[in-house]
Amino acid sequence: MKAPSPKDARATDTYINRGAPRCARPKGTDMKITVTGKQKEYDEGLTVTQLVAAENVETPEYVTVSVNDEFVDHKDFDSRVLKDGDTVEFLYFMGGGCC
Repeated sequence: MKAPSPKDARATDTYINRGAPRCARPKGTDMKITVTGKQKEYDEGLTVTQLVAAENVETPEYVTVSVNDEFVDHKDFDSRVLKDGDTVEFLYFMGGGCC
């Protein structure tokens, strides 16, 4: 299944808020986060894993994620819930040679 874009993720009933129609959700379920320098809106409760999928991150198995300038360990992607105002960056470390 293809991960939805941020706009699609907000409109899809089952993507993040598991079934509650958008109009039935309580106020305050939207949060604004900065993702790679751009402010975006997502539903509260979004995990790093869900954000990586929603943002269509290339080679997610190799991406390093920082939230508010702190690295998130890959094993914590499923449990790390993002909050309103968070700043998220996707980083790739590349080795290089000399000469």
